[in-house]
Amino acid sequence: MSLVRRFFSSLYYEILEKFIYLKWPKSEFKENGYEVIEGFLSEEECKYFVDLSDSLIKGQNTSYMINESAWLTLRREGDDGLDTKVSQLNMLQNVDKKAESLFNDGRVLSLFKERINEKLSIRSLSIMVDEPDTSTKRSWHVDNLAPASFKAFIYLTDVTKDTNSPFSVISKSHRWGFRRWITGVINYIKGNNLSDMLVFSPKGRGAELLGKKGTLILSNQIIFHRGSPFHTENTRYMMVFYLRRKANSEEEFTLGKPTPTQ
Repeated sequence: MSLVRRFFSSLYYEILEKFIYLKWPKSEFKENGYEVIEGFLSEEECKYFVDLSDSLIKGQNTSYMINESAWLTLRREGDDGLDTKVSQLNMLQNVDKKAESLFNDGRVLSLFKERINEKLSIRSLSIMVDEPDTSTKRSWHVDNLAPASFKAFIYLTDVTKDTNSPFSVISKSHRWGFRRWITGVINYIKGNNLSDMLVFSPKGRGAELLGKKGTLILSNQIIFHRGSPFHTENTRYMMVFYLRRKANSEEEFTLGKPTPTQ
């Protein structure tokens, strides 16, 4: 794809996303780009998934396939030197019956349906285990340029200021279509990651979303976000549902999947 065609294609999708957004019913999620819902999982359920994570990660020094359709990714093996203290278990619905039940019970999909009136599909139920880290956290970014993708995060441990990396957002930045587009253009010209926010970067820490274990966060992932870099103490366990619009969900989920040589 030529440079000009790429730029105008991405601008088209940003404009299209704006029109889709305008059709959503009024809600906190539409206004801010995220919504926090307390008590989605019980303490017992959270402990179960923390223990499951520990059992699959303990003693592992490299990324590995848990089975033919689920895997552990150790971020320190990446080439970018970012999020090196993060371990991620992917496609856990193919490993554990309780994870499979959460994946299939429709509650997360229903919450999004109420807010955006669109048909989404869940691509993966994953768990991120994030150890204390104040030096390698990825800064403000979006998961992708338009069209939007979505995530539902569930804190499996209490998340408090500074101690264990609250999910942090620039509230309402999901509406920054032109700024997101021009950021991508500048990044492309400079050879940077298209989705990183190296211009328009805000001062301060953004909105740090604190919560007790069991707290659910619905997020539009074209909002600029990061894991707080002020992560000095406790390990954070967080479940992540990856969602896309059904029309955009045909691509196989392979995020962090180990190659056969690993």
